[in-house]
Parts: sequence; C-alpha cells; structure tokens
Amino acid sequence: MSDVTLPALDAYLAQLDLVLAPLGDSERQEILQEIRAHLADSAAAEAGDDTQRAASAIRKLGSARVVGQAYLSESLLERASHGLRPGLTAMGLMTALGGGLGMTALGLVFSFGYLALTIIAIATVGKLIVPASGLWLHDTGAWSLSFEAMPNSREVLGWWIIPIGTSLVLGGWFALNRLLRIMLRFTLPRPKF
Repeated sequence: MSDVTLPALDAYLAQLDLVLAPLGDSERQEILQEIRAHLADSAAAEAGDDTQRAASAIRKLGSARVVGQAYLSESLLERASHGLRPGLTAMGLMTALGGGLGMTALGLVFSFGYLALTIIAIATVGKLIVPASGLWLHDTGAWSLSFEAMPNSREVLGWWIIPIGTSLVLGGWFALNRLLRIMLRFTLPRPKF
C-alpha cells in the first residue's frame, strides 16, 4: 500500500490509542507502530483499491477494543505479577475481562484466586482487631470465617490464624503471580501477524 494515512487506518489507530491510554507513552507508541506496520503489510497483500485493502486488513486483525485490551491487560498483569501490587492486579484482571473469551476466562479464574486470598487476609487482620473473630467449625460440619463468636461452634485455629493466614496469603499471592506469568506467556490472545 503506497500510503498508510488512510482515514480508516487513522481512525482504527486512534481508537487503539484510546484503549492503550493507561500505558506509558513509549510502550503505547511501540504498540501503535507495530500495529500500523502490520496493517500496512496486510493491506498490501490484499486486492482492491487502498481503501478496500485497508478495510480488509482491519477486519482480519479485529476490533481496536479487543486488540488494545489484549495488549493492555498483558502489560498490566505482567507488571502486577512481579510483587505484591493488588491495585495493579485488579486493574489488569478487570481489563482482561473484556478482552475476548480467553482473556475473560483467565481474568475470572485469577479473580477468584485473588479474592480468596483477600478474604483470608481480612480474616487474619480481623483477628488482631476483633479477637473473637476466626475460623469456626459448626456442629453441622460446615466451616465459616466470622468476626464474632459463633454459637454451637468451636474456633479451630485460635491465634494461629495470624501466622497461618499470613503464610497462606503471601505464599498464595506469589504462587498466583508466578502462574499468571506462565499463563500470560502461553494463552494471551495477541493479534496474529
């Protein structure tokens, strides 16, 4: 294609730029240049005039929202998976939920894992604030985490909930982060160039 400044390409890249806005300028520009080059190469291989070829290349790549969310969630989750960064992790998982079926599944699975760890962390800290709280075993055999003493139940861990809960949360967080990095490497639905 002789000219890569067609309105359809510019509009697509402008939409993509909006989706990628949370990224830094250098990372965003690198992605936009990569996508622009791919669209130009793909359009050059198509038949028809420049406008038809550009439209065909865009159609093959997919919507700017889905493509942008794949790049954005990959970047956010990659950064979040290197340490204890719950805010960045939550933002990356929320972004992944709208990035196609694969990313939605990945986001849901990891959201439940991080949610379970958050509940354990709240129960652990809760024991320090409200000593009657803890892990309870009911007469029926059911378990519950509660911030108050439960009638007809016995507290299972007592003060041991603090070191056990802390170990579970930290170990679980780093294990989920490691698994997330592995999953991102193998399952991210990046555009096929």
